[in-house]
Amino acid sequence: MSDLFGDVIGHSKVLQLLDSELANPGQAYLFTGPQSVGKECVAIRFAAGLLGGEADDRARRLALSRSHPDLTILEPEGATSLG
Repeated sequence: MSDLFGDVIGHSKVLQLLDSELANPGQAYLFTGPQSVGKECVAIRFAAGLLGGEADDRARRLALSRSHPDLTILEPEGATSLG
């Protein structure tokens, strides 16, 4: 597994899947689950892997700091559940 997810605790099957997806990514990914389980952390790291290359790559560092020009983070306003 890549070093992107090295310090993430748990979710090993999901992390292995995302790591393998970096080589041939799909069009879209939806991260769902209970609150406070690390969805945002894993999603940002996955985006960094898609946008950047090696661990010291500038694009990857920008994505991890949420300042990459090609990274847009959408967050819901108001009610956060789909009806």
